[in-house]
Amino acid sequence: MPSLFDIFTQAQNGAGMQALAQQYGLSMQQAQAAVQALLPAFSQGLQRNTADPYGMGAFMTAMASGQHA
Repeated sequence: MPSLFDIFTQAQNGAGMQALAQQYGLSMQQAQAAVQALLPAFSQGLQRNTADPYGMGAFMTAMASGQHA
């Protein structure tokens, strides 16, 4: 099973990390370091948000609808 970091770096056939770097004016190395630094907090928030059925339902609805904010 790929790690969360691997999933992020492979998003959009590898173009996701490049898009993130360009959006924030970062090098690829800076973008990867930032993602690695933020993943523990992201993971905890995701676990907390999906811990109950209503939170999981809201998460799945947001993912399916494109409302990721």
